[in-house]
Amino acid sequence: MTDIYWDPLTPELRDDPYPLWKRMRDELPVYYNDRLDFFALSRFHDIEAANRDAETFSSNHGTTLETMSPVPVETGMIIWLDPPKHTMLRKLVSRAFTPRRVSMLEDRIRDVCARLLDPHVGSGRFDYVQDFSAVLPPTVISSLLGVPEGEQEQLRHIVDDVFHIEEGVGMANETSFKALMDLGSRLGTYFAERRTNPRDDVFTDLVEAEIEDDDGRRSRRSSSSRARPRQPRSTLRSRTQPRLRSARHLPATRPTHARPHRRYARRRRSSRSARASDSACSAPRRCWIPSV
Repeated sequence: MTDIYWDPLTPELRDDPYPLWKRMRDELPVYYNDRLDFFALSRFHDIEAANRDAETFSSNHGTTLETMSPVPVETGMIIWLDPPKHTMLRKLVSRAFTPRRVSMLEDRIRDVCARLLDPHVGSGRFDYVQDFSAVLPPTVISSLLGVPEGEQEQLRHIVDDVFHIEEGVGMANETSFKALMDLGSRLGTYFAERRTNPRDDVFTDLVEAEIEDDDGRRSRRSSSSRARPRQPRSTLRSRTQPRLRSARHLPATRPTHARPHRRYARRRRSSRSARASDSACSAPRRCWIPSV
């Protein structure tokens, strides 16, 4: 019997989860929450193996607890896709992020860093996350995409609202849904504008990129095939944030092909962990898999 309880929706468990996550790694590496009916993986080697095994652990059933579905959900959003569709879109996006284009932003990145850091010179201390690290990446990405500089700050707050979480419902709330609709509308405007006015930016590259189907035919993605917002759903996720996948079955034994992360000690799974793993080998189940 254990007193470990974790879920991603309870505020007091979300604000400082690290001591609890350590206990989960040590005591219950395959954790099962019977109240919300999901499994959670917490050890690096299990997470790495799960992320590489799309046949067993699917993103196509939703990626957050409140959006998981027993049947595949076709949104067209890359984070909700499994290979080969995910691979096809990832290749398309990767073509836009070339070394040449990234190097063009060096001066812009330096200017943004200086603007964010200069006001704090001599202050002794400042909030690194709120004043710097939460602002720099989305600003750079917006510049790379081609978002006008005057709209970048507003777009950052809209994206933040997409991930607004409320107790008991997670991101399935009115704030998140409204922000998602707003984001979809803005992105649609940018893409439509690039079709008539191409520029040297990633929006234009994505509009002009061609996709090769299973028959070898190449075509551009039409506006009708682009993802549209759904009733509150998760869209964009940072690679450092956990996400959920559907588990068609959970491995009862440790994967032998994945080496453990050096920070996590090898330990034998508890009998409860093994039983939880064994019990998940039938219908698709919900499984929490942090990104690596």
